[in-house]
Formats: sequence, C-alpha cells, structure tokens
Amino acid sequence: MYPNSDIYGGLANAWDYGPYGALLRKNIIDLWTKYYTQERDDVILMDTAIIAHPTTWVASGHVG
Repeated sequence: MYPNSDIYGGLANAWDYGPYGALLRKNIIDLWTKYYTQERDDVILMDTAIIAHPTTWVASGHVG
C-alpha cells in the first residue's frame, strides 16, 4: 500500500494498492463481512451513500 500521489508529497487518507495489497484488502473485507453480518443475528449488511441531505443527519441524531 502506498500513499496516493506519494512522489508529489502524498495525499492524506488516500491509498493506492498494488496487486497483493488489493488481494489483502479484499480478504480483510470478506472476513469482516462474514464475521459481523453472517455469523451474527443482530447485524445486517447495508450498502448506502455516506453523503446525505443535511436534514437526514439532523433527523438521525448525528447533529447537535
């Protein structure tokens, strides 16, 4: 794994994965998903957008 734009000083919180890094990342995600969603009855898997209308954040209690 390498910092994105490393030769130009890098970019905070952005990473590039080579072939082995991409496979490692996929394996970690698969293990996490299996443990937290398939082996537990109190967790469900959802894929949603992080960016939402500001009213959504207020209604969910994340603002204030």
